[in-house]
Amino acid sequence: MRLGLITKDKMYNRTTIFFNCASQADDASKIEKYNQLYNSGRYNFIVIPFDLDGKEYGDNHDIYQYYENVLKVEFAVLEKMEPDHLFFQDFGKPDNNFTNYMFDTKLNFVEKTTAIEELIDV
Repeated sequence: MRLGLITKDKMYNRTTIFFNCASQADDASKIEKYNQLYNSGRYNFIVIPFDLDGKEYGDNHDIYQYYENVLKVEFAVLEKMEPDHLFFQDFGKPDNNFTNYMFDTKLNFVEKTTAIEELIDV
């Protein structure tokens, strides 16, 4: 939703991790860990608002405001995705909140996992 943040030239040469999250099922400590890793400059993070078990309320504007003002997300936020979205068809549906989809520095899909600790040595 933040225009210009998600382009190939800005994402290239850094590991990129998309992850799903339902804002109403917030976990501030996990979001803070993503913010810290994002601010290290080594990773791109992109959160996918996803209606897991009906916990993603409101329209995209409401969701964006919540992510920015309450959860304090410092990286890109996409529009809410439905379970049948092409992204999930290609890379698998989320297993739970904070399912991570990791892409290498050339934007090739690497793996899907449910724990950030499995992806990155934090």
